[in-house]
Amino acid sequence: MNAATAVLEHLTESGAQAVRGSRNPAGNRQLRQLDFNDPGTLDSAGVHTLVLISAGTAEDDVVINRHENAVMLLSIHTAAARGFLDGTATDITYILGRELVDPLTVAAAAAHS
Repeated sequence: MNAATAVLEHLTESGAQAVRGSRNPAGNRQLRQLDFNDPGTLDSAGVHTLVLISAGTAEDDVVINRHENAVMLLSIHTAAARGFLDGTATDITYILGRELVDPLTVAAAAAHS
């Protein structure tokens, strides 16, 4: 049994609603398509907690980049779904406990210094 299957079984036995994703679900209705190289498959609808277990088969930097992209895309999707990107959510500065910082502004400032 691989790690992903063991974790999924444990979550299910614990009463959690868990869904497994795969790059190629091959018609298996129990699997949600989740391909880190295809942003269209990174849909967080119904996801409250993401457990990422990957059997990366590329070079470490490629696998890490895929994981970063997946987490970022799912985070953005979740933020949009909860109103954080259109101003309808609870005041994000209150939630964060600090002023919101635009990462592009920070990156641009760092590049010019």
